[in-house]
Amino acid sequence: MHMDVLKITGPINYTKAGEYLRNLPEIDNLNNQKKYFVGGTFSIDIIWFWLNQNKFSGLMFWFGLENPGIDQKYFIGLEPKFDFTYKSEDINNYKPEAYNILVPGNRFSFSLPQNRDFIKFLKNDKQEAHLLDGFVDSSKMEEYRQNFLQDEVYGSVQKSGLAYFIDRVELQDQEISMIYKFIKQEKVKYIRYYIGYNEKDLDYELRLILIPVDQMGKNIVLNKNAVEDSTTLLQYSWPPNPTGQ
Repeated sequence: MHMDVLKITGPINYTKAGEYLRNLPEIDNLNNQKKYFVGGTFSIDIIWFWLNQNKFSGLMFWFGLENPGIDQKYFIGLEPKFDFTYKSEDINNYKPEAYNILVPGNRFSFSLPQNRDFIKFLKNDKQEAHLLDGFVDSSKMEEYRQNFLQDEVYGSVQKSGLAYFIDRVELQDQEISMIYKFIKQEKVKYIRYYIGYNEKDLDYELRLILIPVDQMGKNIVLNKNAVEDSTTLLQYSWPPNPTGQ
């Protein structure tokens, strides 16, 4: 069981994240010109507060589409889970529950030319820093999620509209808080998400990638001169299946 849990939430590096972005479908190949190339930035403050609450279990991210047919750029909403155990057999019953769902104070889109260095892009990306995130109530977030799931393109590559990041895993008889480890990196002020793509999991190709961000709004890179950077990014969430890394 512990090995499965470890595979559900664990670290990746910029090299792996770049691979996921490189796999995104070319927009020109999509018959309705959907934009996969979107991201958003959350302030760390409220996430840090959640993390320090009793029985914190993890972070549930919800895929949402506000204005189908008009604004075709989806976004990610976020809520904490407490005393919660994810069960794959209940996936069709999960929906936003928190009174307020956190939505990113900064949303952005970007373009990636075919021959772009995806790893370099992620390491150097800088977006507007902001002070406050927003909120929507759980019923509205569920409405947005249903818009996403009913979309012809988005709903075909992410059939649950969620990505859950478990906090605590056991490794070598020691319990580790993966989210705490992630946000305790060098002066993390924000968490930024990007969407990658992996065809191994046919129902859940879209991959949510979390990157630490500094107070100036720039993605954090540790050991800049190292051949293999040691910055911790988070990606392994449920779904997709933990065996389909």
